[in-house]
Amino acid sequence: MVRALMLLPVATLLACNGGDPEEVVAGCRDGSPNPDTTRYGVVAHPYDADANQADLWEVVSLDPGGAISRTEQNFHMGRAALGTVAFTSDGSLGFAVHDDGTIGVFGLDETGTSTVVHPGWDDEDALYAVSLTLHPGGERAWVLDEGTIEQGGGIYEVAIDCTDGTLANLGRIVEATHPSHLLSVGDGDHHVLLGEDVLDSSAGEHAHLLDTEGPTRLGSTSMWPDDEAIVGGAAVTGDGAYVLAGDFNMFSGLPNRVAVVRVQPDGVEGLQVLSPIEDPVSIATWGRSALVVSGTGDALVALDHDPNNSEAPFSIGGPLAYTGAAPLLPSSATVVAGPSGGGWILVAELSSIRTVQSRSDGSLVDQGVFQFGSGFENMVGAMGMQP
Repeated sequence: MVRALMLLPVATLLACNGGDPEEVVAGCRDGSPNPDTTRYGVVAHPYDADANQADLWEVVSLDPGGAISRTEQNFHMGRAALGTVAFTSDGSLGFAVHDDGTIGVFGLDETGTSTVVHPGWDDEDALYAVSLTLHPGGERAWVLDEGTIEQGGGIYEVAIDCTDGTLANLGRIVEATHPSHLLSVGDGDHHVLLGEDVLDSSAGEHAHLLDTEGPTRLGSTSMWPDDEAIVGGAAVTGDGAYVLAGDFNMFSGLPNRVAVVRVQPDGVEGLQVLSPIEDPVSIATWGRSALVVSGTGDALVALDHDPNNSEAPFSIGGPLAYTGAAPLLPSSATVVAGPSGGGWILVAELSSIRTVQSRSDGSLVDQGVFQFGSGFENMVGAMGMQP
């Protein structure tokens, strides 16, 4: 989910907060996670009991110990068979990119009660969203359209109203061909964009470090030794030093793989290609941990990280030691702050969510799955959790 690379005028940002344009204030929906409280999230159920397409969303809770529970609260929004839901840092608003390129926006209060703001925002077909990235202040988002430049591909900046959460398209700020991910690295002002033809980049360069003020391309690099990759999952390591991107092209004749890109203050450097890793449909990181979700491989694969090896810092570990049954068609993964400096990595599976604990020492421990039940109506699509 992806964002624009240009700052709103200071007065516009402050208007949401009632502040003076001369002072610097936080965004109207900024916040920090509290791992000692119960948080809420949502799960899309993209099919009904008769296997017809459905638009049902279910609210679930996550307690401080990592246990997921149903709340018996549901709502309807656009259909999302895959993907993750982005939340503002205060957890009050959630954003989902739907199968039809629209964006769903909803609110969650402190009891998990939902309010739908946009069941399917499409800005009169001005863009076809494939991902969305939120600014930490919660007042704007960057949305990616994955088309060619001629088809409208690139980064669009979208304003988020501070009163009711409604969206307004501020226009395309960066043209690009087939952009797939916009990943924040560090301070919120710099992002790595995965795509082609970005601000006069050269052919064969697929990762680009962008400064949000301008926008300006600081540097670009190739991730792969060929042009056969189709990017699946991608993530930034906890320290912002590396981008990990998975190639899940099933038709290239090449083994699936994960590229490692080093992020530097003035650019990016293609560093490693880890292979084989079957169908890296999603990648999640927390602190020193990195987990690759192998969709058709029905596996969760850890990446080992050696911070003392500057030339080859990552290597393929192995499948986790699973608690209970092994994963079944795992797909999207999202991360949530956990206790003692660790985190929870939540992985959507066929009709369940698996919770993996990421400990402060970088180790990953499978905590088992929460099962929604049998039947098409309990299959899991997109999902996300308040930070």
